[in-house]
Amino acid sequence: MTTFASLLKTAPNKVKAVVIGAIGSTAHASKEKFLPYFEPIIKELVPFLMLQGEGEEEELRGLAMDACGTFAESVPKEAFLPYYEHLMKIAYDGVQSKSARLRECSFLFFGVMATTFPEKFVPYLPNVVPAFLHTMKLDELGDDPTLGTSTLSYLVGTR
Repeated sequence: MTTFASLLKTAPNKVKAVVIGAIGSTAHASKEKFLPYFEPIIKELVPFLMLQGEGEEEELRGLAMDACGTFAESVPKEAFLPYYEHLMKIAYDGVQSKSARLRECSFLFFGVMATTFPEKFVPYLPNVVPAFLHTMKLDELGDDPTLGTSTLSYLVGTR
């Protein structure tokens, strides 16, 4: 983990993306044994959650959000709780993004929070549910005019 933390500071973005994925996988596999690394690693990941750029920065932000969700499932709840409120705000910013990737990562994070901290998640429902419903109405296919609603309906078999 020390090497991973060092790479998060110095490596090119493509390597950082792999490192964040490896950290998330390690947390998932090791569960509560990840606890000694949790605090220093989450502090290294917070700057990635603040990235505003597109492309690689957007990818890093999404991967960091995914890793944070994995941490919540892996470490004891008491260890994660000090980060809960701040990460919920960051995730809510993500669902309001133009980026489908960031919206997806944020909603996945909300899913983990709802199952891991159900009583703490309830107050967020009035904001999360409308954002989710709005996202469901968005066209994720881009600007290709040949991929309209009827084409999408055909592709998913709802026609």
